[in-house]
Amino acid sequence: MQRPARLPAVLLVCLWGTQAAFGGGQTEPSSARDAYARALELESRGNPSAALALFWYAAGVTPRDADVQNHLGEALERIGALDAAIDAFRRALAERPAFRTAANNLILTLVKAGKGPEALERAHALVA
Repeated sequence: MQRPARLPAVLLVCLWGTQAAFGGGQTEPSSARDAYARALELESRGNPSAALALFWYAAGVTPRDADVQNHLGEALERIGALDAAIDAFRRALAERPAFRTAANNLILTLVKAGKGPEALERAHALVA
């Protein structure tokens, strides 16, 4: 049995979070790096929905940045958007194959998503 798609909920959280992340009426960050830095700050202050919105923005502007993709995946995993998180972790690893944190995150999220065989295969490859 498949779980319902969570993408509409993720988009709603991102839209709402963007408003909070930019302080309501403030302008958008001048760069993806600014958005990423602000997202890390918001996350550390306990505002994960606003952080998710900024991680999403930064990932869209810099899709080849492995760090941004990994953090986006972590934020998506926290809200239960496992398929989207898996995609972000895969993008991070495509850009930086030796990125151990992203590899571990991918394995754990695959398990949570019920994709144990792939998780086990990746775990064996990681330690080999």
